[in-house]
Amino acid sequence: MPSSYSLGEHFEQFVQEQLGTGQYASASEVIRDALRLLDAASAKAVEACSKLPMREIQEHIAAARLALKSHSPAHVVPEKLAERDKAARERGWLTRAEFNALPEEDRV
Repeated sequence: MPSSYSLGEHFEQFVQEQLGTGQYASASEVIRDALRLLDAASAKAVEACSKLPMREIQEHIAAARLALKSHSPAHVVPEKLAERDKAARERGWLTRAEFNALPEEDRV
């Protein structure tokens, strides 16, 4: 069943760049390949998370949320978030996850 999706300027350009490499014959091939990679990465993430303590799962979720907001998932690394949270704790600050867990009226 044919579908139509709006990818936005960034991803449209990315698809065109991939087509320009000659590796793909159509935009549909690029999208299918990307979705296969996303599917595999999601399955791998679920498997990895099932083996993690709850704190680490929360850090990975925070990393994923940041990645989605910034549209650059490759640049958000859970280890970097852990370093940032450690620095926050050393200063007596709340980590992002702890801050986000606060009721809305307590966030200042």
